[in-house]
Amino acid sequence: MSSIKSDIKILSFDLGAIYAYAYSSYTRSKNKFTVIKGETIDLNNFIKNASEFSNLCDQRRQKFMVFEKQITELINNLDIDIFASEDVFINPGRPQAFKSLIIYLDTLERLVISHRKQLLHKIAPRSIKMNITGSGEADKITIQRAIINNPHISFRKNAIMNTMTSHLADAIACGYAIATEISSPLC
Repeated sequence: MSSIKSDIKILSFDLGAIYAYAYSSYTRSKNKFTVIKGETIDLNNFIKNASEFSNLCDQRRQKFMVFEKQITELINNLDIDIFASEDVFINPGRPQAFKSLIIYLDTLERLVISHRKQLLHKIAPRSIKMNITGSGEADKITIQRAIINNPHISFRKNAIMNTMTSHLADAIACGYAIATEISSPLC
């Protein structure tokens, strides 16, 4: 029987053409979730600045290729025990984005499996919201406030907290949701 790690490294995502990741550490014994690094990345900026793929394919496909390159670098350069992402959903205001969201999630899952031989934990958006705020219907501002006011969540650098976008808040909330799930006595 293997020993259970007390300090678990989690890489969590909020996906899309503007995506965010949060690299966090969860210490079981102290029930402490520390955001080590986090970033929101707008793939549109990479396309506007002359993507290396610009003469080969359209902008949508360029974004997917840049995303794959960035994620590969990220997962190969960090010590990660658990990968988690918000699962796909249909945004009534942007139903056309659903197809792209599926491709981003599928790419992430494929890279995690092929490069790290690990599973990607997909968590329903309502479950993430419920976990961090107590309501599955919480809006973006409520999620950000819940993260900042949660006594179990801290930030290695205040700049991460001070510049937190709604996408980064969703990525942090996703990581926290998987952390609280693994801290359950049943795990």
